[in-house]
Parts: sequence; C-alpha cells; structure tokens
Amino acid sequence: MQMKLLTTGIFLFICLSFFKINGDEKFRISIERKITSSNCIQGYLTINDSPICYTMELPFRDNINDISSIPKGKYNAFIRTDKKLGWRIELINVPNSREHIQIHLGNFTSDITGCTLVGKTVKIDNCTVGKSKDAIKEIETLFKNFKSDLCLECSSSQKYEIEVEYK
Repeated sequence: MQMKLLTTGIFLFICLSFFKINGDEKFRISIERKITSSNCIQGYLTINDSPICYTMELPFRDNINDISSIPKGKYNAFIRTDKKLGWRIELINVPNSREHIQIHLGNFTSDITGCTLVGKTVKIDNCTVGKSKDAIKEIETLFKNFKSDLCLECSSSQKYEIEVEYK
C-alpha cells in the first residue's frame, strides 16, 4: 500500500512539474515535420517541449481542403469529443477558411482529410503510424493533468489556451 501511494505521488509530482517548469499557462503542442514524400509528411509531436509521439499528414498541396496538409504556423485550438473519432484537438483559423482540421487517431493516409494523425510507432516506407489510440490517450491524459492544474472546476478547453505550432 505504501509503495502504491509513493508511486502515485511521484507520478503526480512529475505530471505537475512537467508543465510548470517554465510557468507555462498554455498547453503547447508542436508538430515537427521531418520526412516528406509524395504520399505523406511524417514527424513528431511534442507537448511543452517533451516528445510524445509520431505524426503523419498528407503532403502540402497548396493548402487545398481535404488533400493538403496545413501551412506552417501557430494555431489556437480546442478539444472536441463528438462523433466517432472521440477525443481530439481541433485547430482554429486555418488559412483558406479550412474547418475541422484536427489532430486525431488513425493509421493510414486514407484516414486523413487534411488533418494530422498521431501514433506511437511509425513506418516511413509505407506512410503509416501505429498504436494511434495509445498516442491520443497519452495526449488526452497530459491535457487533463494540465487542465486540472490550471482550473480544478473547468469543464471546457476554451477556459485556457491550447496552441499548436506546425514547423
């Protein structure tokens, strides 16, 4: 019992320290694009400078809705939980009036319509990410820990800022 309490206490301390080292009051996500092919862009996602998982997007095709990744830049975002995709992050004010651009689970380019997929494994040669549910669950857990540290009674992500930067 004491070991379980000690382990839980250490985990809680790490989670709280994770976001408060620099006094951050924003949940900062960064997408670092590393490999571009004719079929996809693969990279990795960090939260407040800590690496979390791999990412996959469609190649950049002039920011055309449903077939292109989005331009580099910083975007505000919020949490969505409706429909079959479950918990995900949706970007706000993507250029060319693009709507419903999200970071969500999926494994193949066929799962993408301009969004970003996340996964704990990646296969560069065939443009796939794996263990996507594990990746989105980790992001969700980090967000909930961050949220609870900032506002114990908040029920909506719009009470605090989420910032997503595509590099």
